[in-house]
Amino acid sequence: MKLKKRFTALVTAAVMAASAFSICVGAQERDAFEGEEYRMVYSTRIYGSTRFDTAMQIAQRYMEDSGKEKLQCVIVASGMAFPDALSATYLAKVKGAPILITQSSADKQVADFIRENSAEDATVYIVGGTGAVSAEMESLLSGLNVKRLAGADRFTTNLEVLKETGVKNGKFIIANAMNYPDALSASAVGLPIMLVSGNSLTAEQKKFVASLDRKGENWEVVPKRPNETEILPVLDADADAVIIGGTGAVSSAMESSLKYEFNSVKRLGGKDRYETSVKVAQEFFAAPTTIAVAYGLNYPDGLCGGVLANYYGCPLIFAAGADYAAAKDYAKKSGTKYTVTFGGPALIPDESLAGIVG
Repeated sequence: MKLKKRFTALVTAAVMAASAFSICVGAQERDAFEGEEYRMVYSTRIYGSTRFDTAMQIAQRYMEDSGKEKLQCVIVASGMAFPDALSATYLAKVKGAPILITQSSADKQVADFIRENSAEDATVYIVGGTGAVSAEMESLLSGLNVKRLAGADRFTTNLEVLKETGVKNGKFIIANAMNYPDALSASAVGLPIMLVSGNSLTAEQKKFVASLDRKGENWEVVPKRPNETEILPVLDADADAVIIGGTGAVSSAMESSLKYEFNSVKRLGGKDRYETSVKVAQEFFAAPTTIAVAYGLNYPDGLCGGVLANYYGCPLIFAAGADYAAAKDYAKKSGTKYTVTFGGPALIPDESLAGIVG
């Protein structure tokens, strides 16, 4: 598979300090099964005039870098509420699909993008009920294979998405259903996400977990892809429920109850969302040459970008304005030199990116 040629250049620390973050370095032939080692190194920024346009820009980059002339699968979720879209990140990995977000005012624009860039037999997953993604959006996609995954609430919608992925065993990310940062920081990991609240799983969630195949391998071997030095992520074989966030996000009571549902439970949490995103990166990514940077105070850019970061083999680290200390510390300790940033400079200034990898 051949990648489209891109402008290439040598990035120096001096250039980065001068805020030249529009350079893509390295585009090579990619074949995950020939045993060759690839590097795709980025110092680039992907963004549009709105969150919806940014999502489409990310989807376009995903198509270019994966060599897809047309998409066989697309996922559409609300751009105004986070739970359904967070549920879809693992589905996106399984189906090789970007996530697009929408609301009523953007439906036509998003539908046009899907029609222009999808194969005739493409599947479009709409995640969430008509209160999240309108029936009008569905009608704008008539003629395509449209499948809506929705439940009575965010928890049952989450389960509908997990069932669609066909997941039978392995690790699950456990994250707070009522806020986005922890699940968002795990969106690049490429594991199924279960959204929780309160002190125990719902009856439906317990039934789903009980249906999983406990005899299977802990997780699949991930073939080499861009930015992977060996095989990434390397997962801890003794834990199959990984809680993201501190006890303020997922309670100690929930953690205790999970031990009755899963073989073992592990928690990754920092003092805030920035440090938690670093904890996730440290757990699942080994010596990345590039990190994906997303705005930590809202979800749309990072959520859509998490799918692309997973494809690159990059961890997703949060920053906001001049608040980038955790990202800088991670970049220094991991030896990371380059960034791919989701969102415009009003959210994460070029000066902050230079500070992260400078």
